[in-house]
Amino acid sequence: METSNHDNSTIAVENGVNEELERLRKQNEDLKKEVERLLIENKKLRELEDELDMKNKEIELLKLELEEVQREKEEIQSSYNGSQKKLRYEPVSNPLQTALVNYLMDGGIIKTKEIEEVMKSIDRGDFAPTDPYVDRPQPIGYNTTISAPHMHAVQLELLKDCFKNAKRALDIGTGSGYVALCLSKMMQSPDSKTYAVDHISKIIDIAKANIAKNHKEYIDDGRIEFVVADGRKGLPEYAPYDVIFVGGAVPEMPEAIVEQLAPGGSMLVPIGEFTQQLTIVHKTMEGDVVRKPVMSVMFGRLTTPKEQCPNLED
Repeated sequence: METSNHDNSTIAVENGVNEELERLRKQNEDLKKEVERLLIENKKLRELEDELDMKNKEIELLKLELEEVQREKEEIQSSYNGSQKKLRYEPVSNPLQTALVNYLMDGGIIKTKEIEEVMKSIDRGDFAPTDPYVDRPQPIGYNTTISAPHMHAVQLELLKDCFKNAKRALDIGTGSGYVALCLSKMMQSPDSKTYAVDHISKIIDIAKANIAKNHKEYIDDGRIEFVVADGRKGLPEYAPYDVIFVGGAVPEMPEAIVEQLAPGGSMLVPIGEFTQQLTIVHKTMEGDVVRKPVMSVMFGRLTTPKEQCPNLED
């Protein structure tokens, strides 16, 4: 049976349409795949963007932490530098002296860094010929003693606030010379002066020798000057004094010595007979005198050389 040209033409058109449809279907499938690929890529891109955003936030947090660490480091360095500048007293190498001061700190006797440092910088072994690191008074000769370490700590703590602007101190009954050295060290003025007074010249010699063992510069540059005199009268020729330390007991308030206090100055003195009241005396800038008993103590009396040492040779 013969096929007409019309039929052949129709078949050709159908075949062409089918081919075109197939091509379009295939193209559509390819487009779908491309869309799916792009969607996947876009999702990955968003995930990458989210991850990048998270990393950026982490970086910002790390920057803030780094800045905080840097600030803390600077504060620590500043504090360290400040403490280095404030370290005015070089500690002695003797571990017994360090242990003695630590003992007083543990007992709450030494309360401040300044007193800790000054007492660690002076070896008590230079001033007490026997049992220097035991917490009790020790004889130094000529019927006198060096006070117990805890008493020195108490006295220095009571006076510590007087030293910031002090330039002149008086140590009455200097004995071993220990307190005179403490007073001189604690005054912050470079031109400060401490007058160490005792009525027996041989005791003055002992005090000089003690200080010269490891702190001779305080004698050589004149920061400590030794005077043989009756301390019961003070030392009026060099008055007024910002700090007065009376190392022996007096029966009543020594008004002549109070007069030698500078305005704003303070004095520490044990007042009484057998037992005494350790008393701090402060003179205001207006010249008024304020007296405050602090604690009961037992000090040797300020007397004449003959009363202290009946067999003393002139």
